[in-house]
Amino acid sequence: MLPESDATRRWADELGIDFHAVRIETQVHDLSLVFSDLEITELPADWQK
Repeated sequence: MLPESDATRRWADELGIDFHAVRIETQVHDLSLVFSDLEITELPADWQK
């Protein structure tokens, strides 16, 4: 999770709900996401089989 930013404040002000930001870095991707809601679902260990 990233601290509050201009982007999260702007979206929150515009829509009237809280927004958050996260940055995900991998070997080949660097993703920056701004979102209002997050749902995490745990997958079973064999989900790719």
